[in-house]
Amino acid sequence: MKTNLVTPDEVAKALCVTTETLRAWVKAGVFPAPISLGPRAKRWNESDVENYLNARRIEAKRKKERF
Repeated sequence: MKTNLVTPDEVAKALCVTTETLRAWVKAGVFPAPISLGPRAKRWNESDVENYLNARRIEAKRKKERF
């Protein structure tokens, strides 16, 4: 099984946030931590990003259904 890794810029674009916000979310525990490939190289598993987005969509849908 091949794992697709995505850059911070790609993740930020998918989430419609800046890379600074992305780093803050990771630090706060809101978003999964990246894989460190070196001192300045961070990547996320594409499936982790997709799982996060799907969970947020489900959460938003449930909140909308309550009202």
